[in-house]
Amino acid sequence: MRRWTYSLMPAAMAAIAALAPVGALAAPPPLYHIEIIDKGKAIRPMTGYAITNNGIVAGMGANFDEGSQAGFVRRDGKTKRLDPQGARFGSAFGLNSEGVAVGYNDDYAMLWDRKGVPTNLGALIACDTHRLSRATAINEAGAAVGIFECDNVSGHETGAFIFYNGATAKLPHFGNEHTFASGINKFGQVVGSSEYPPQDGKRRMHAFSWHNGVMTDIGTLPGDAESEATAVNDLGQIIGRSNAPDGHPESFVYVNGAMHPLPRCAGNRVITEAINNKGQIVGSYLLKRYEAALIQNGRCYPLNALLDDSGKDWWELRAYDINDDGVIVGTGNFDNKWRGFIATPVKR
Repeated sequence: MRRWTYSLMPAAMAAIAALAPVGALAAPPPLYHIEIIDKGKAIRPMTGYAITNNGIVAGMGANFDEGSQAGFVRRDGKTKRLDPQGARFGSAFGLNSEGVAVGYNDDYAMLWDRKGVPTNLGALIACDTHRLSRATAINEAGAAVGIFECDNVSGHETGAFIFYNGATAKLPHFGNEHTFASGINKFGQVVGSSEYPPQDGKRRMHAFSWHNGVMTDIGTLPGDAESEATAVNDLGQIIGRSNAPDGHPESFVYVNGAMHPLPRCAGNRVITEAINNKGQIVGSYLLKRYEAALIQNGRCYPLNALLDDSGKDWWELRAYDINDDGVIVGTGNFDNKWRGFIATPVKR
């Protein structure tokens, strides 16, 4: 297998190197052993969306007999379907080390405790009429964030919410209410994107960081019109996408108050999804089809090129999360069936 890499210019290389402790990722990435996420009762995992440092996995699975989808949690080698509460479609997007998961059932944001008992977060959002909500992430303290849509007497409202200690609150915005929260770290720092009032008929979404009640616009890459943040680690390092005026996105990392472009894979822009506390980033890029990518130490590596012999029947991988041990979860085509995967580093 051929390994493709792309190097950044020296200044950006130095910025990316600052993501991790000195020397932590100086060596090339290891080989990876990939395996399917095992089936559970009434659930076949299709996508792994989150993995904790203690190895708990959450995501979306299918029940083909019912024609439905639901969230799942895999702990200690056992996969359990999260209570769908009669919903036809659902998923878990976020997870913490206690096994508390967040996601949605049909139109409502959901939280499932470590025993799988559900709480309808959407019903806790102050709306005259609830239209849609999704919980996207949760931290170790149990604070969860997500998005919502309401039909209120004053008109249609969309925004972001935070849930903590049994109550929800709406996050602030940049003046046009369209706000999306995508990540939260252990210190309660929330990231996402928020819209400014239109200028010359054009919308402007900018990536934000919200912490201790302060909403900060982290900007765009030079010359770009819009941006969105997708994830933040416990060091406050943020990843996301910056969109040029022509709409083409370039992935970025925001570190030490500055935004830098991330390397491409085989010349292709990577859609970044997650960053761990060692500065490793995962996502996907589009060649002839989607391929998973690992970015570390200023270089981008196609995940397929890092797989050992276990990868021979896998293709079209997409990576969604990585823990501090470098274990990656996502989805891919295995033996012509879509399956959730766990890719674990092994010694060369």
